[in-house]
Amino acid sequence: MAVMADALTTLDNVKAIVQASGTSQDALLTLLINRASGTVRQYLGRKLTYDSYSAFLPGTDRQLLSLDEWPIHSITSLVNKGNAYVLNTDYRLDAQDAASGLIYKEDGWEPINLVSGLTQDVQAASRQIAITWVAGYYLPNDVTVSPADPHYVEGADDSLPLEISGVVDDMIAERFIKIKSKAQGIKQLSEGGRSISWETKEVSTMMGISDEQALVLNAYKRWVCA
Repeated sequence: MAVMADALTTLDNVKAIVQASGTSQDALLTLLINRASGTVRQYLGRKLTYDSYSAFLPGTDRQLLSLDEWPIHSITSLVNKGNAYVLNTDYRLDAQDAASGLIYKEDGWEPINLVSGLTQDVQAASRQIAITWVAGYYLPNDVTVSPADPHYVEGADDSLPLEISGVVDDMIAERFIKIKSKAQGIKQLSEGGRSISWETKEVSTMMGISDEQALVLNAYKRWVCA
């Protein structure tokens, strides 16, 4: 097993944090890296990878259209109601909006509502917007082949935020210590009386996100308002 190319941290970083020398712990740490990366992605609802994405979206009665992957680096194509839209003519992609995955249209992204029944009740909005865009971050395992190639640079705007990789590192270190100390699933251990408190199923999964870690990740999660 190898560390996935789109993992949210590197094996070298994790080994430095848990102070693992040699290669005897590489298999376990690789497993934890891949699982923690998947858990954080699932929690955030984002792939995070710097890539091209496509989607069919319904219109809204708002000026800002939100995309699932951000920061937005460019819009490849945007077709609304069969019409090809032009940047800075039909819509805008200002820096502050692009950083949050939002596209601005002054008169709103008018929906085409589908109705049914004698009372013409609105059932859904048609997915009238076809969009392809480039978004996401360079990840810690994106290394440069030549100085001209785009790649991960720690702390750069187009690279994975250190807060996210830091949470992944913490999750791995916590689980690694429990595994090595054979304390998997134990929440509290009292000496003398031999009292053991076990974690609930929800937090004793192979990879759990603590409340403190969730607070950090929440800044990078899309919150949808009804």
